[in-house]
Amino acid sequence: MAFGMEAVAPVEIGLKSPRVELAAMEHNDEALSLNLDLLDEKHEQVLKRTEDYQRKIVKYYNRKVKPKCYVSGDLVLKKLLSVRKNPAHGKLGPNWEGPYIVTRIVRPGNYELQTEEGKILPHTWKAKHLKRFYQ
Repeated sequence: MAFGMEAVAPVEIGLKSPRVELAAMEHNDEALSLNLDLLDEKHEQVLKRTEDYQRKIVKYYNRKVKPKCYVSGDLVLKKLLSVRKNPAHGKLGPNWEGPYIVTRIVRPGNYELQTEEGKILPHTWKAKHLKRFYQ
């Protein structure tokens, strides 16, 4: 069955089989038009089900995520990127450097840092590259 119609072999068209002779084309056309009418409803049901599924996935994901928020004056460590690591240290080298002081929040999740001596770092840093420093 394809698109609401039964498949017919080319031989059955030339030699009329009982199945082809008894087929009701009017009934078939009505069934096809009914399927087309119900197509919008099915589409809406699928969209609703997809939105519900995505909402559940977001809720599950957000349940496990803990946002990092820092305020001005917090001490943080900055992740040492692999480009800046000393190759002589190998895998036992430090992964974090600092401590640095958060001077201002550029926008949520982006922070401007300065060293303890007061030198402001040239770039802003994302929260995922920072870790709170406890003394």
